[in-house]
Amino acid sequence: MPFHPVPGERPVMFNAVRRHPLGRSSNQSTAASRLEVIEKLLEPHAASLIDVYFDKVHKCYPLLDEAAFRRQYRTAKTRLSPALLASLYAQSLVYWRQTLPAGHHCPDVRYIWNQACEALYFELYQSPGLSTIVAILLNISGRPLSSMIGNATLLGAAISLAHCLGLNRNCLSWALSDAEKGHRIRLWWAITIYDKWSSVAYGTPPQIQSSQHDVPYPSQAMFISKNTGPGHDNGAGDDDDDDDETIPQSLMDDSSIFIAFVTLTDVVDVYLRHVFDLTTDLQQPGVRGQDAGTFSTELENRLAQWADSLPHDLRRTIIRGTTVDTPGSANLRLSYLYIRLLSRKLGLDSGRHHLHQHTSPAAQTQRQRHAREAAEDIVMFVQELSRGALADFWQSFNAFALSSTAAFLIRSALQQESQQQQQRQQQPVTPKRSTAGSSRVATDWHAAGSTSAIASDEIYIKLAADLIAALDSYRREAGWDLANICIAQYAPVVEKIQAGLACASSAPPGSAATPEPTRDHGMNSGAGAVGSGSAGTPLQDAQQSAHVISGQGQRGQREQIDAQEQSYVPFDMTNDLFVNDLFPEYWDNMFSPL
Repeated sequence: MPFHPVPGERPVMFNAVRRHPLGRSSNQSTAASRLEVIEKLLEPHAASLIDVYFDKVHKCYPLLDEAAFRRQYRTAKTRLSPALLASLYAQSLVYWRQTLPAGHHCPDVRYIWNQACEALYFELYQSPGLSTIVAILLNISGRPLSSMIGNATLLGAAISLAHCLGLNRNCLSWALSDAEKGHRIRLWWAITIYDKWSSVAYGTPPQIQSSQHDVPYPSQAMFISKNTGPGHDNGAGDDDDDDDETIPQSLMDDSSIFIAFVTLTDVVDVYLRHVFDLTTDLQQPGVRGQDAGTFSTELENRLAQWADSLPHDLRRTIIRGTTVDTPGSANLRLSYLYIRLLSRKLGLDSGRHHLHQHTSPAAQTQRQRHAREAAEDIVMFVQELSRGALADFWQSFNAFALSSTAAFLIRSALQQESQQQQQRQQQPVTPKRSTAGSSRVATDWHAAGSTSAIASDEIYIKLAADLIAALDSYRREAGWDLANICIAQYAPVVEKIQAGLACASSAPPGSAATPEPTRDHGMNSGAGAVGSGSAGTPLQDAQQSAHVISGQGQRGQREQIDAQEQSYVPFDMTNDLFVNDLFPEYWDNMFSPL
């Protein structure tokens, strides 16, 4: 059936296809049986979890028409998608402790998610539709994060299905109700958000290209209409022209968060197009490095323009972090701070990894300081999170913003130490003198140099330690699952580096500030590690052979890591996801159950 566009638009044609595979009927629903199991486990709180979902998740990530959904849930629940309902219940369980009365036992979250996944996979095969896309987005954005490969597979299915259903086309001129138009636009941008930010988190190219859709940004008017919305019924609307004036302020605040995240995602898309651009000749000296340095400045300008476009109160929240009381504002601020860190790292890496460029030491030091300040803003933001903010809405992919920040701080500390060691080795050796005064001067100079070197390292390591300490506190006291990946991956690393720095600071002047080479510094041991006593895959074995350290002590370990860093980068990413080659055992732990 064709939709006749407005003048200047290209026509869109839809064809009817079978909803169910040949040989299967609509009555054969494994998804419905899985939903029944979930609802039995949740009794008598299933309806309460619906309220929790719309209060916590829907305000910031609107995938449904709330009024239409509640009406159908109340009057014709069996007509709702079983996969959608199952995923909605599972999505809401992360808020069980904060929202439901104390004393009620929470069912096994992992078991509920497994049942919801089975329902989703069956519906995806049996009868996919618009509700299946919503179910997929609820599933892959669910917390705690556990299956990144499975999420990537489901996201690809959602994007393919969205293209089949025409969500990538501007529907404003189509013969649809305003509520359905708004729903389609919100749903497309919800898919786009997860596609772009998952690309940043996982280090894989985005699947949605800006040249292949013409969907406009959502507007606040799309979040409520004359015929649908909180407290409205289909057919109960009037023809008043002042709908915008009747939108509650709370709804306007909620919609502003989602719209701001949509426009921030467009800035992220600019970053991703640069990072994953393989058309640039990487063998041509200077091209990639010069482009990265220039692009870093352009990206920061785009980010500043995005901040300036926000409503006044929201801009103060995002830029200064004064208050994060609006639902979703803390999640949005963390995303903004992370993209600012990535943009500054682009400029830093362009000067560090392209030696043919004549970057002055002062300019490189300034870039390093700016990147460190961006990371420090993230650390301070995390430290200042309140209990209410921890219980607020968070996108699961922002867990990687925390782990990537820790990785940047650790890598910077190692690089600073390596550079300072090289500078000390290049210092001219002063001939020994027999006078006590000269010996004291030489000793004082050496001690001052060692103290300066250690202090430079400790800035980064102290920030990483502060970040991990705050995350560990939130995980223990509030059950904040976004902290899991960063703690599992980097807490042991920071502890070992801090121990090495303490050993170096306590060593007598003029002696080798290295610990006894009786331990491997955790590089080949620990829970879940690939090394002795475990059988790794060929890739993991290759990683281990690249990082064998025997009897070299802390200094030899850091010099080897710095020398091999560029040799084992698996892809051209700049957000420290290649840290799996620096610390393979902790990277492997990230994929083990938390």
